Amino acid sequence: MIDRESYEKRSGRDRFFRLLEEEMRLLIDPATGEMRRDWAEAIACVLCGARDEEELFRKGGLRFVRCRSCRLIYMNPRPSAEGLERLYACESAANDAWVDVLLSEAEEEFQTRDFSALLDEVQRLRPAGRLLDVGCSIGRLLALARGRGYDVLGIELGGRARTYAREHYGLPVLGEKLECADLASESFDAVALVEVLEHLPDPRRMLSEVRRILKPGGVLLAGVPNAGSLGVMVLHGEARTFNRNHLVYFGEGTLVRLLEQEGFRVVKAMTVVSLLDTVLNHFQMLDPFGVPRTDLLPQPLRQAVESPQGRARLEKLLHDLGLGYRLRAIAVREGQS
Repeated sequence: MIDRESYEKRSGRDRFFRLLEEEMRLLIDPATGEMRRDWAEAIACVLCGARDEEELFRKGGLRFVRCRSCRLIYMNPRPSAEGLERLYACESAANDAWVDVLLSEAEEEFQTRDFSALLDEVQRLRPAGRLLDVGCSIGRLLALARGRGYDVLGIELGGRARTYAREHYGLPVLGEKLECADLASESFDAVALVEVLEHLPDPRRMLSEVRRILKPGGVLLAGVPNAGSLGVMVLHGEARTFNRNHLVYFGEGTLVRLLEQEGFRVVKAMTVVSLLDTVLNHFQMLDPFGVPRTDLLPQPLRQAVESPQGRARLEKLLHDLGLGYRLRAIAVREGQS
């Protein structure tokens, strides 16, 4: 087991989230404490189109709601298209710090395990061919896929990450949006969208373009933060996934519904990252993101989580129930040419 605090410190995640919280203030009007009106837009649910929502909480001036019709969670109001352009045009110390996180040894260890398991699933369905990673960042998934024999291509808008992918791994990576890349229809056997959909104001537009470029029977690998995770259900607004970067929050049900509506058949859904230490700290009325402790837990639970075998059983149970912090879905493009 990786100690969570040392993992966050070694990977630089603690610094990233501090900077991200500071940059959230760019969206906020100091006079009202709410999102700036000239940057904001009120929206209907992006999954079902309803305008029937319940407010869940506010965080740093941002408002998070749940659709009463389909139960999708989203930010509302959210930054408008113009607001998003202005926000991402700013020099972002947080986005730069995220690249540092990805380059850390701790994150490399995690991503190598995570991406390898995901590629195992893809390979069972599509053993070879062309693979596109949209939002490929520094290129780790692409490098692993290339090592398995795939012909790979990446898309990454972040300049520093894109340069690293090209220079360190020698990967072909485009620096433009997918819809502007002029990729041929039905030209890929697999497409990865890992930690992408939650950032988009219109996830359907992205999925429509992905379906266009996938061959019939081609594989989509989608990864998002899990709004139905134990960590989110326990921490609510304290969960770090609720931030200015994420506009939409999918659970397994809402993600599967979206993919099916856009012409994909989900063949497997799974979760990774238990967030067990964070939840246990919260249970003890301690800082969820502080030093992991177990000394205030009831004795049976303490014995269970302090035993490697007991902890492994608990973490397996969480993932068997779909309660891990990150959600992964493997889907197949349905329909003919």
